[in-house]
Amino acid sequence: MPTVESFDGTELFYEDVGEGHPVVLVHGWSASHEFFDPQIAAFNDSYRMIGVDLRGHGKSEKPAGDYDYDTQCRDLQHLMGELNVDDATLVGWSMGGGVVTRYAGSFGDYISQLGLIGPAAPKFLQDEDFPHGLPEEEVLPLLEMEKNDRPDYRHTVYEQAVHREVDDATHQYMWELSMQTPTWAGVPSFEALMEEDMTDDVTNIDVPTTIFQGNQDAFCSLEGAREMAAEIDDAELVEYDDVGHTPHWEITDQFNEDFGDFLDSF
Repeated sequence: MPTVESFDGTELFYEDVGEGHPVVLVHGWSASHEFFDPQIAAFNDSYRMIGVDLRGHGKSEKPAGDYDYDTQCRDLQHLMGELNVDDATLVGWSMGGGVVTRYAGSFGDYISQLGLIGPAAPKFLQDEDFPHGLPEEEVLPLLEMEKNDRPDYRHTVYEQAVHREVDDATHQYMWELSMQTPTWAGVPSFEALMEEDMTDDVTNIDVPTTIFQGNQDAFCSLEGAREMAAEIDDAELVEYDDVGHTPHWEITDQFNEDFGDFLDSF
């Protein structure tokens, strides 16, 4: 099983498929690298597709402790160094979009292009400076559900994430992948999702960036994505009509066409 030992000894699982320009894929909360299965399958003949399981997720080690974004970014930095990745395209979905936003804005090593899919950035929660997030009073009960009824809550998350109809087998697949993240990792990761602020990171991004955003995303709004695109010096926003939080699953063919154009623009 391919793993890298991170800065604090945590074992991080990854898949490294194909050859060429490296593309590092970072999943969302309670997900894994397998959420990029359609993209790894589509592009491994032209690119080196590296799917990472964040600590606490997928097949990576699941320690107790910090799951803040700086810790996750140090993991990414260490992994890319160990895998001899340079000038990579770094791609993040959902919470992973927040993590890679922090990485691009505050770390920046080894990358030359950034892709964000329904990013939970610059903030996940709504406040007076960012009215496009979710209200805290709506999110706190979800955290309690994660603490007290993880299996049922994970079903709820992935039912809400998908706006267009997908088959029952796909929903079951997402749920099974999600259940690889235990509560002791899911709760602090969720708390980090709620608390992290990437406002300064957004304005510090200095690599070409593309944001892929559905206009029916239940977690991360189109308005927030538009604001991010306006704040980044070299950014493009790809908007999808009648699509939710998972465009790479809901409209895979269209998304992969746009994603391919994005990769080819490097």
